[in-house]
Amino acid sequence: MNHSHHPTNPDFFQKKVANLEQHRIETITFEEIAALLAIQSTDKIADLGAGTGYFTFPLAEIAETVIAVDLDMQMLAYIKEKMENQQMSNIKPVHSALTNLPLENHSVDKALASIALHEIPELSQALDEIKRILKSGGYFLCVEIERDVTGTHNHPRITQEEMRKYLLEAGFTIIDERIPTKGIYAITAQI
Repeated sequence: MNHSHHPTNPDFFQKKVANLEQHRIETITFEEIAALLAIQSTDKIADLGAGTGYFTFPLAEIAETVIAVDLDMQMLAYIKEKMENQQMSNIKPVHSALTNLPLENHSVDKALASIALHEIPELSQALDEIKRILKSGGYFLCVEIERDVTGTHNHPRITQEEMRKYLLEAGFTIIDERIPTKGIYAITAQI
């Protein structure tokens, strides 16, 4: 029996990693993220939906601590292996849904969710959790793919306007909105 499409197949996982990293390359640069979040060497940052750690590792080169949160155990194992290979000890992989983060109240300075929130049906609950873990005055950067209103793609997506509404309802203040590349939006919010 051929299991080349099965999620536990190493070839499938490597294709998934390559696809995710290509997606991140096409969305926003790390330099833009670092500027929008005003990253400091003393920051504790939550990378929510960290995936392959595409932004986790460059964040960890600047920040004091990066908490890489993901629901996919394979992705967290990939991050752990990469941490060992790069001898990085300031990354903390955490297995969790974004709707129930196992982090203390007001424990992080900044949070990033890059191409992750559209996957969450309980978006309000996830935003409440992000607000809960952020310190007072903390920044949250949401990077998402704009929903295709023509209906040619059947992927779960949320428009920039809808995301802005959800953020405001959760009690965030919008600091910056931009379109770093066609079809991608970035919203920086603060509590």
